Amino acid sequence: LPREEGAEGSGPRAMAFRKVDDKTLGNEPRSSPGGRLVEWCPTMDLLAFVTGDNHIAIHRLTWAKLHTFTENTSQVTALAWSPDGRSLASGHEDGKITIYDIEVGEQTACLSAHSAAVTALSWVAWGGAAAETAELMEDRACQFIPPLIPLPEGSSGARTSVRLADAKRPSVFTVLFSGDAKGVVAMRGLGTFCIGLIQTC
Repeated sequence: LPREEGAEGSGPRAMAFRKVDDKTLGNEPRSSPGGRLVEWCPTMDLLAFVTGDNHIAIHRLTWAKLHTFTENTSQVTALAWSPDGRSLASGHEDGKITIYDIEVGEQTACLSAHSAAVTALSWVAWGGAAAETAELMEDRACQFIPPLIPLPEGSSGARTSVRLADAKRPSVFTVLFSGDAKGVVAMRGLGTFCIGLIQTC
């Protein structure tokens, strides 16, 4: 049982879970060396799992099927939701990572990310309140790129004139971490753009 802190001085107390529902899936979720390939969406009532025939199924909490993805034929070895719950990443035995847009039900990217089987995925967010004081992502673009020159007043395109200083960065930056069977960890900004590789062994 999970434990939570009680009143001051009383120590931790047990907190029991209550089963909400129980259902047998049409195809038994496939297991990986690290456990069952099942992932809950962090923001919505969606469950992603890999079926016995290597399809990725998305179900709602009511067990209504939302999507089934079958594009990548290589064995699925890892799953990870984006922090906002709008995208799902799958790692594969051939080293590829596939990104799916859950809102439209389509594959948006298929990346040759590793030379060995992908064994782990984790998609994390950096930003929000913590980013306001952090120096990790200091924007130095204005040091290298001059601001655009505004068009003269009365010009037909004046209302579309913008300055770089007025552009705003995304408030949250996400990084998809992926590890493979050779001990390589890759980091991809927004799930797509490689920003670093680490050899761990």
